[in-house]
Amino acid sequence: MGLTHIFDAGGQSGKLTLVLPYGQLTGSSSIGGRTVNASTEGLSDPLLKAAINLDGAPALTLDQFKEYQQDLIVGVSLAA
Repeated sequence: MGLTHIFDAGGQSGKLTLVLPYGQLTGSSSIGGRTVNASTEGLSDPLLKAAINLDGAPALTLDQFKEYQQDLIVGVSLAA
């Protein structure tokens, strides 16, 4: 499951993303003539990512976005 929020950061666009991964693994193997079955499932490590554009990607309204012409964009992001 993921959730993203886009916002205006001092006139430039920014984004916060939260990801909550869920995994499931099932398998079987033959060890010493015996069949071993195993399965596991559950949440994995969550991810939080923050990104902000420093230049070239202004925060726009829908009307402004229709006429926006992309050029060079410079930004930074941090994920934990």
